[in-house]
Amino acid sequence: VEERAKRRVGELEAQGKTADLETIREEIAQRDYQDMHRENSPLCRAEDAVNVDTTGLDIPAVTAKLLALIAEKTK
Repeated sequence: VEERAKRRVGELEAQGKTADLETIREEIAQRDYQDMHRENSPLCRAEDAVNVDTTGLDIPAVTAKLLALIAEKTK
């Protein structure tokens, strides 16, 4: 939630908008909770999902990390 909130604040500021990190963080956490606890099709991780921590990474670094993971899993 923290990293996603920071990214969102950065996106908004890049658009020339003001954003409060704490407010954005709370909104994201609330939305996640609602998505995970809704009656129909609650959001949940698949049993065979691979969790990839992208904290602090830019798009090229995330891409490289995913490609390395794919290469490792397809050996």
